[in-house]
Amino acid sequence: MSRMVQALKQLDSNVDVAPQLVESTATTVDNKPRKQRSAGTTYEISLAQGIGSARLARQYRRLAENIANEFPTTRGGTLFLSGVGPTTHVADVAGQVAVELSHLADVDVLLVDADADRKVLTQRFAANSERGLSESLQESTLASSAVLHSAVPRLRFLPFGNVGLTRRTVAWQAVEGMLTDLRRNNRYVILASDGAHGPLAEAVSRYADGSYLLVQIGSSEISGISQAVSQLTAAGARVLGCIATGVGE
Repeated sequence: MSRMVQALKQLDSNVDVAPQLVESTATTVDNKPRKQRSAGTTYEISLAQGIGSARLARQYRRLAENIANEFPTTRGGTLFLSGVGPTTHVADVAGQVAVELSHLADVDVLLVDADADRKVLTQRFAANSERGLSESLQESTLASSAVLHSAVPRLRFLPFGNVGLTRRTVAWQAVEGMLTDLRRNNRYVILASDGAHGPLAEAVSRYADGSYLLVQIGSSEISGISQAVSQLTAAGARVLGCIATGVGE
């Protein structure tokens, strides 16, 4: 692992998902209207309002700047954030990082739920019934056609979807094509998963421009972190470092 990225204070993962705060007609990235969905879950509103803690806000800003230094805003990049251990707050960190990157250079950022098991981000955007990443891989459809606009300016979201994925059904070439498709309309693509294991995580990490591991202090053994790094590296990932959560004042 090349370096330790800025440590982050532990976030509250029990964010309420209010499914229908504001109604609007969502559109895909090609401006074709989709069915009605929530334009403002409490998670989206919290992202739009920003972090109340000045200290934590500075840390997220610094983390976004570190990423922008590695992947300049003039060209952007595809990043995979993956958790190691039972509690890593990947959804919290990924959402905040995506918003900070969009603010940094006023660019479009796509947040993608790549968590086949928990689908936390899909729940927080109240997009459980929406098509998403899994359908694009199984049905050979463009993932960009399932992208949803959010209540946060310049932030878009791709749900996980409703199709189960197995090692046999995750074709690495299809994952590469999906990421290429998503980058066409977004300067940064942030994919988030609570785990670094499994066929989808391996394929995404291989074709992403860089991967970061999220580790909560005190909840993960060094051996588990090393194993996760080894697995992603073996898959061809470019592991850039760790983001530590659960750090006190």
